[in-house]
Amino acid sequence: MTKGETFGLRTFQTQKQKDPSLKKDMKKLPHDGARVWYECTEITVDQNQNPIFYGSYDTYQNEIVEAEYLHSTDVLCFYFKSFPQSADHGKGIADHKAKQIAEDFLKAVMSEEKFSQFTYVETESTQRDSVSVAYMRYIHGYLTDERLSVTVHPCGEVASYNGKNLYKYDKLESRIKKETLEQAERELKAGIDALNLKNVRQGDAVIITNSQGKLFLRISIFHDIELSKGNTVSADKQFYVNLEKVEPLA
Repeated sequence: MTKGETFGLRTFQTQKQKDPSLKKDMKKLPHDGARVWYECTEITVDQNQNPIFYGSYDTYQNEIVEAEYLHSTDVLCFYFKSFPQSADHGKGIADHKAKQIAEDFLKAVMSEEKFSQFTYVETESTQRDSVSVAYMRYIHGYLTDERLSVTVHPCGEVASYNGKNLYKYDKLESRIKKETLEQAERELKAGIDALNLKNVRQGDAVIITNSQGKLFLRISIFHDIELSKGNTVSADKQFYVNLEKVEPLA
């Protein structure tokens, strides 16, 4: 098993810098028209200090909002709004209402056609009676890391949104074949089984990219390690297969 770092996986760090061309830039938020102004650009780099694929975002702010756009685009990928401690929480917000608010927000951020690529996953309560709504994108029935999460404040406004990988797979999807995914999953599971780990719990197979934008399939696992007789701890590992190196079986 080769370490993920060898293939540009899990080796990232973030840097902030100013883009002179955006010095006085202003954007209007798509869901409510609020104005935000350019603050800085956040660039994620690999171990060689090269910007990674889909890892640069422009931060815009006003007094109460922080928003991040995919670098040099109008693609909103992150949003956070501050609420005063005294904000009216009322009786909280019902899950179905929070889901509708989240959906309306996302349809303002992207086209309905784009939104239709996502599958609703769950709604759950978070801190201070807020509700988080999550959507995932699947390709050929496999999860991707193109995930959308919207948190709705009890007052009925969107408090935060995270869609850092929005549109990430639009230009990559044509390179992803169902047969290749199935073969990659078989190879991953066979490799994990061959390790003979104790009490293995496997996560879903997820399509991801490395720092250069090459496609991989990942499975995360938890397993037990025995420290002494009757005393075990849980450890986690991640396993990857390069989808562009897999030869589907005939």
